[in-house]
Amino acid sequence: MFPQNFNDSYVAKLYDSLIYIERFFLLAMFEVNISIELKKGITDPEGEATLKSLHLLGFENVKSVRTEKVFKIMMEGEKEEVQEKAEEMCKKLLINPVIHKYRISIREVEHD
Repeated sequence: MFPQNFNDSYVAKLYDSLIYIERFFLLAMFEVNISIELKKGITDPEGEATLKSLHLLGFENVKSVRTEKVFKIMMEGEKEEVQEKAEEMCKKLLINPVIHKYRISIREVEHD
């Protein structure tokens, strides 16, 4: 039987405990790195400006500069699901498939 003073706070505490157990003992945490760069043949104005500036500063041996953007995303789940969601993020938001190419790397990390 439930104690006489049983109320919604017990249910809330139980629910919070179950969520904690699920998060920290059942689901893995992953660091997802999504690297996005321009495809060959696409002008990279930021890279070109950086190259010119490096030459002006005396770094004449630098022959090329290309920019790349990296998104570091922390996600919970199973590795296959995390990979699928990262691909979906790229296609729906992060890249323009006409001008960008991308790489996804995933590694499991400890929960905080």
